[in-house]
Amino acid sequence: MTTEILWIEGNQRRAASFVVGLRAKGYQVETAANGKAALKRAEDYLPNLAVVHAPSLRTNGSRICDSLREHMNGNPILLIADPRNQPEPDVEANQVLVLPFTLRKLVNRIRDLLPNKNEPTLKAGPIVLYPNSKVVQIRHGEPQRLNPHMMGLLRLLMEQPGKVLNRSDLFREV
Repeated sequence: MTTEILWIEGNQRRAASFVVGLRAKGYQVETAANGKAALKRAEDYLPNLAVVHAPSLRTNGSRICDSLREHMNGNPILLIADPRNQPEPDVEANQVLVLPFTLRKLVNRIRDLLPNKNEPTLKAGPIVLYPNSKVVQIRHGEPQRLNPHMMGLLRLLMEQPGKVLNRSDLFREV
């Protein structure tokens, strides 16, 4: 199964596009020329990840990310920003990548944002736990690494939802 990316990029002649490189790496990339087209495309396409190339859109990308968040079903948004036009601090992007950077750095950030499809997961409401990689992600949030004790405790609680657990039992298990 290939990773599907929605790439939002305005004037391609002015921007260094990474679309060709991502396609060569095996990603399926659909493009949109502006925020309005991206919202429509996100509803129809349901991508695994959206990338907003803000400098090519002549914006800082904050409003596009905020609008796009509702249509992404909890999937991550990566914002590419210009160092001279930084996004708002509370932007709805999971990660902000500031130009200039290489295709390799972009691919690494994409891999960090997307869970390993073969890894088992535990889900409870908006929380998704990846026990093998010791990563937790809460809807709309950035994946966070956990130390072994925190991961063990969260896994134990998620495996027994709704059950009251004794403190001494928790310590013994973890």
